[in-house]
Amino acid sequence: MQKGDPRRQQLVKIILWFSVRMLGYVGFVLAYCFFVLLFLRERLKDIFVDHRAIYAAIVLPLIIGQAILLDFLTMVLRKAGGRKSK
Repeated sequence: MQKGDPRRQQLVKIILWFSVRMLGYVGFVLAYCFFVLLFLRERLKDIFVDHRAIYAAIVLPLIIGQAILLDFLTMVLRKAGGRKSK
């Protein structure tokens, strides 16, 4: 591929957007983990030891919430990249 080749330019654009998405995902996951570990670690640990059913009722919404926020982040990044989401 030559420097001015349209396929090369498209490949560079794809790699750039992939990198932006991955940085967005990594940033979100790290921020989420930091938030949970910083603010909820001791409380969750105590609940885990004493009340496993309550722990499950608390942790499952946290996991589902993270999934919903990652889906939203994906939608935002797809729109910013000029691609239509489903």
